[in-house]
Amino acid sequence: QVLASIDDDRMIIVETASFTGMPYADHFVVVTRWVVLSRTDPDGSPVLEIQIVCEVIFRKWTILQKRMTSDTISELTKTYMQWGQLAESFLLQNRNAMEHGMVIELSP
Repeated sequence: QVLASIDDDRMIIVETASFTGMPYADHFVVVTRWVVLSRTDPDGSPVLEIQIVCEVIFRKWTILQKRMTSDTISELTKTYMQWGQLAESFLLQNRNAMEHGMVIELSP
Protein backbone atom coordinates (compact mmCIF):
# COMPACT_ATOMS: atom_id res chain seq x y z
CA GLN A 1 0.00 0.00 0.00
CA VAL A 2 1.35 3.41 -0.98
CA LEU A 3 0.03 6.76 0.24
CA ALA A 4 0.81 10.01 -1.58
CA SER A 5 -0.37 13.43 -0.51
CA ILE A 6 -0.67 15.55 -3.64
CA ASP A 7 -1.60 18.79 -1.88
CA ASP A 8 -3.81 19.96 1.00
CA ASP A 9 -6.95 18.84 -0.84
CA ARG A 10 -5.89 15.59 -2.55
CA MET A 11 -4.48 12.25 -1.49
CA ILE A 12 -3.91 9.03 -3.43
CA ILE A 13 -3.74 5.54 -1.96
CA VAL A 14 -2.59 2.65 -4.17
CA GLU A 15 -3.17 -0.91 -3.00
CA THR A 16 -1.74 -3.95 -4.76
CA ALA A 17 -2.94 -7.48 -4.03
CA SER A 18 -1.37 -10.52 -5.70
CA PHE A 19 -3.22 -13.80 -6.17
CA THR A 20 -1.37 -17.00 -6.97
CA GLY A 21 -2.46 -20.59 -7.44
CA MET A 22 -5.86 -19.62 -8.84
CA PRO A 23 -7.47 -22.29 -11.05
CA TYR A 24 -6.83 -21.55 -14.74
CA ALA A 25 -4.75 -18.46 -13.92
CA ASP A 26 -1.18 -18.78 -12.76
CA HIS A 27 -1.05 -15.35 -11.17
CA PHE A 28 -2.98 -12.10 -11.27
CA VAL A 29 -2.74 -8.76 -9.50
CA VAL A 30 -5.48 -6.35 -8.45
CA VAL A 31 -4.39 -2.72 -8.28
CA THR A 32 -6.81 -0.34 -6.54
CA ARG A 33 -6.32 3.43 -6.64
CA TRP A 34 -8.18 5.59 -4.14
CA VAL A 35 -8.26 9.32 -4.88
CA VAL A 36 -9.51 11.32 -1.88
CA LEU A 37 -10.59 14.90 -2.61
CA SER A 38 -11.55 17.49 -0.02
CA ARG A 39 -13.59 20.46 -1.18
CA THR A 40 -16.31 22.87 -0.11
CA ASP A 41 -19.84 22.95 -1.53
CA PRO A 42 -21.26 26.29 -2.75
CA ASP A 43 -23.20 26.52 0.54
CA GLY A 44 -19.92 26.26 2.49
CA SER A 45 -20.37 22.64 3.63
CA PRO A 46 -17.23 20.48 3.60
CA VAL A 47 -17.33 17.57 1.15
CA LEU A 48 -15.09 14.53 1.00
CA GLU A 49 -15.15 12.75 -2.37
CA ILE A 50 -13.55 9.33 -2.84
CA GLN A 51 -12.93 7.91 -6.30
CA ILE A 52 -11.96 4.23 -6.48
CA VAL A 53 -10.50 2.66 -9.63
CA CYS A 54 -9.59 -1.03 -9.87
CA GLU A 55 -7.48 -2.82 -12.45
CA VAL A 56 -6.98 -6.58 -12.78
CA ILE A 57 -3.67 -7.56 -14.37
CA PHE A 58 -3.01 -11.15 -15.44
CA ARG A 59 0.57 -12.44 -15.54
CA LYS A 60 -0.50 -15.42 -17.63
CA TRP A 61 -3.26 -15.41 -20.24
CA THR A 62 -6.26 -17.59 -19.55
CA ILE A 63 -9.46 -18.22 -21.47
CA LEU A 64 -11.39 -17.26 -18.30
CA GLN A 65 -9.61 -13.92 -17.98
CA LYS A 66 -12.63 -11.83 -18.97
CA ARG A 67 -14.92 -13.68 -16.55
CA MET A 68 -12.44 -13.53 -13.67
CA THR A 69 -11.92 -9.80 -14.23
CA SER A 70 -15.67 -9.18 -14.31
CA ASP A 71 -16.27 -11.23 -11.14
CA THR A 72 -13.41 -9.51 -9.30
CA ILE A 73 -14.63 -6.01 -10.20
CA SER A 74 -18.21 -6.96 -9.28
CA GLU A 75 -17.18 -8.21 -5.82
CA LEU A 76 -14.97 -5.18 -5.20
CA THR A 77 -17.80 -2.85 -6.22
CA LYS A 78 -20.13 -4.47 -3.66
CA THR A 79 -17.44 -4.29 -0.97
CA TYR A 80 -16.60 -0.63 -1.62
CA MET A 81 -20.28 0.36 -1.71
CA GLN A 82 -20.74 -1.23 1.73
CA TRP A 83 -17.56 0.47 2.96
CA GLY A 84 -18.86 3.83 1.71
CA GLN A 85 -22.17 3.39 3.51
CA LEU A 86 -20.42 2.48 6.77
CA ALA A 87 -17.97 5.39 6.46
CA GLU A 88 -20.77 7.87 5.74
CA SER A 89 -22.79 6.60 8.70
CA PHE A 90 -19.75 6.85 10.99
CA LEU A 91 -18.95 10.39 9.83
CA LEU A 92 -22.54 11.55 10.30
CA GLN A 93 -22.69 10.04 13.81
CA ASN A 94 -19.41 11.69 14.81
CA ARG A 95 -19.74 14.98 12.92
CA ASN A 96 -20.05 17.14 16.05
CA ALA A 97 -16.96 15.65 17.68
CA MET A 98 -14.88 16.04 14.51
CA GLU A 99 -15.97 19.66 14.01
CA HIS A 100 -14.64 20.44 17.49
CA GLY A 101 -11.28 18.72 16.87
CA MET A 102 -11.94 15.79 19.14
CA VAL A 103 -10.06 12.55 18.51
CA ILE A 104 -12.32 9.66 17.59
CA GLU A 105 -11.10 6.10 18.10
CA LEU A 106 -11.88 3.54 15.43
CA SER A 107 -12.33 0.00 16.62
CA PRO A 108 -12.72 -3.16 14.52
